[in-house]
Amino acid sequence: MGMRTRMRTRISRVLAVALLIFAACVSAFAEDYVEGEAIVVLKAPEDSQVKASNLGELRTAVDSKVRAMGASVQKIYATLSELDNSIFAHVKSETKTTQELIQEFEKRDDVLAVSPNGIKHVLRTEANDASFDQLWGLEKINAPAVWDETTGSENVYVAVIDSGFDRHTDLMANIATEYAKSFVTDGDWDYDPVGHGIHVAGTIGAVGNNGIGVVGVNWKIKIIPLRIGKDDGNLPDSAINSAIDYIAQLVQQGVKIYAVNMSYGGDENRSPSEIQSLGDRNVNYRAYRTLDKLNSTLMIMAAGNEGFEVGKAVPFDADDFNLKAGQYTYPASYTGLNNMIVVGATDSDDKAGNFTNWGEAVHVAAPGVAILSTYVPYQEDEDGEPGKYYCELNGTSMAVPHVTGMVGLLASKYPDATPSQIKAAILEGANSAINPVVRPFENKLILFTSTLSELDAISNDQTAISEWEEETSADFWGSYAKAEQLLKNYLQYSSMEGYGTAKVSKYGLVDVAKSMEILGEKIADDENANLPETPKTPETPETPGTTYTRSSSSGGGGCEIGFGIFNVLLCVIFIRKGKDD
Repeated sequence: MGMRTRMRTRISRVLAVALLIFAACVSAFAEDYVEGEAIVVLKAPEDSQVKASNLGELRTAVDSKVRAMGASVQKIYATLSELDNSIFAHVKSETKTTQELIQEFEKRDDVLAVSPNGIKHVLRTEANDASFDQLWGLEKINAPAVWDETTGSENVYVAVIDSGFDRHTDLMANIATEYAKSFVTDGDWDYDPVGHGIHVAGTIGAVGNNGIGVVGVNWKIKIIPLRIGKDDGNLPDSAINSAIDYIAQLVQQGVKIYAVNMSYGGDENRSPSEIQSLGDRNVNYRAYRTLDKLNSTLMIMAAGNEGFEVGKAVPFDADDFNLKAGQYTYPASYTGLNNMIVVGATDSDDKAGNFTNWGEAVHVAAPGVAILSTYVPYQEDEDGEPGKYYCELNGTSMAVPHVTGMVGLLASKYPDATPSQIKAAILEGANSAINPVVRPFENKLILFTSTLSELDAISNDQTAISEWEEETSADFWGSYAKAEQLLKNYLQYSSMEGYGTAKVSKYGLVDVAKSMEILGEKIADDENANLPETPKTPETPETPGTTYTRSSSSGGGGCEIGFGIFNVLLCVIFIRKGKDD
């Protein structure tokens, strides 16, 4: 094989992989909301108290109002409506666009808030080959040090709002099937079209000491799978709000749900300070806030995988990721919620994942690179049993369940602990000595610099270009321009203030052993002081919605890869079947 042929092969492999990954980003994020749909909050009828029991009577009046605007009510969120003394509703029109619907609703005095039925996405980056000796994340959070005291409890419930779930051999004993539910119309709760929710659940609570596969942070726990992912991988706000409404309902019924795992995210144009100041007028924030006010469960949220700063605007257009200058990542950027914890990702060398979002609004860091966990067991083994499949994934989505799992362990030891006590113990117990400097996507800089260098080497040879185009089925100059633009984006990012210096708040890497000790001390102190109620930890600090200022030189970017067929195939390629130990 000649040098030119080897060069073409090397270039085609590097560029094809790079551009395919970013093509997946674009296709997965082509839509920001479900067209023709909205989420609306209506005032309760005068002199009436909204109750789940009387929503049937109120429904007739609501249906009439919505029909007058050319739409129909798809769902009323009963528990959120009762807790907020308003009518939370998901509406749909066959004749009007979303923007037309919103304009109609905004004209009405009886409308408290209205938003598009936005689309969120699970926050995973890419798949890697699996190996059973790589459960390094549990060691990093110091989970084995706690297992002598507790390995979890079947009386502790945590919810997972995610793409879906599957009946994996290594998980089912820890699943609260009686509460599991789907909030999408195209599937049951026990199907995960993209393999994200089942991976998250495995990190929280894959069954321990059963002789197979992997183990979660908890050997024993009760996980409530709540599917919000459609078959195309999109997570509509209507389904997310349905899941939040359902959690609030279970809590009202006496089910103690200690944490909710929220490994998903999306982008909005409003800054965190704007959203908090418009709290009553922003439908999605209002739903999270309503759950927060119950003061019963912690919301553990992914920081996001774009490589940007949480709580601040994206500093430049990143069309490759369908991000525009001035957008913010949510729900991670929400402020004013007492019971939320935002989690960034680290690797096995205690460095920041090169994709992780970062900043003072990120509370703690947790393992999120090459995390081995349960995956989709679509095939049966030779005995007709569901396959025991496992996969390594990267992302802040993989970091979040380490913290959710920590909540489970802490609650199993101290079941009467309040959310504020558990949150304070996790933050104070984090190892601030391991608080990695974030340098987003340095490897992408190397990749595109190398790719452009090799493309330059053949750019004046028409024969080589023609052969390259034939091999890759891609336009040479179009691919060249694409790689060049991506490189410019990354170089531009490194010139932004804070690049390479920002850390994850002041807390660092989570440490469950230290958090367990701190929580015990807090509870003992409260008992000794005979306090009637534990003071809340401070609210999530408000982060200003200002954009970056530039200095002088070059940098990286980020990508939040969705779940088109390309990404599913990627992980299928790297799956391996587990064997009994």
